Amino acid sequence: EGVVRMSLPDGIETLVAPGLVAWLRRQAPGVRLRMQLLEVDQVLDALDADELDIAIVAVHVPVRSWHQQARLLTCHFNYLHSPQQLDLPPDTTLAELAELDHIVSSHRGEAASVVDDCFTALGKPRRVVVSSASMVAVFGMLQQAPLVSIQPALHERLLARDGIVVRPLPTDPPLEMHVHMVWHRRHDRHPLLLRVREQIQGQFDTLPSARTAEGAGKLSAG
Repeated sequence: EGVVRMSLPDGIETLVAPGLVAWLRRQAPGVRLRMQLLEVDQVLDALDADELDIAIVAVHVPVRSWHQQARLLTCHFNYLHSPQQLDLPPDTTLAELAELDHIVSSHRGEAASVVDDCFTALGKPRRVVVSSASMVAVFGMLQQAPLVSIQPALHERLLARDGIVVRPLPTDPPLEMHVHMVWHRRHDRHPLLLRVREQIQGQFDTLPSARTAEGAGKLSAG
């Protein structure tokens, strides 16, 4: 019995939730899973208030001494477009991508990302014309408009669909994103939440195109 309360981005939920739900139905059918998407700056306060059990984040959060975090994986980035909408050669450069109109997937409004930092370092800030919290919506817009989107490679399983070209983002060295799981120390030894965290780690370990971080799986602090 009980409920597990999680916050995680839309794309990561799509990858992790099916296996996690299947495991819960087999191993703990009386447990309910409640998934939501909190703003990043709300995550730690929700953990502290015991309104949230587990958060999965793909950006830095300033964890405090009473939090635990485990790096689940590190992955690189791809850029996506529809060849019916944009005719881009395989050797398209970052500077050339900066000249195009972009869709970003973000639930943080206008917040900048490591991707934006890359373009800014070139002196060519990217031109974001659409911001969406839905991965499904992003793909639909790419298919119908001359736009490009930069996405983490861990979403490659979602990207395998007709009409979308997926290529590595041309940065040297490759741009990386780190995905972490965060929780409050009060739940370190909670039997159910411990098993759920282990299952989440296992789900990430099976993802292709993503490099599991060194030390991941130990669910240690840091």
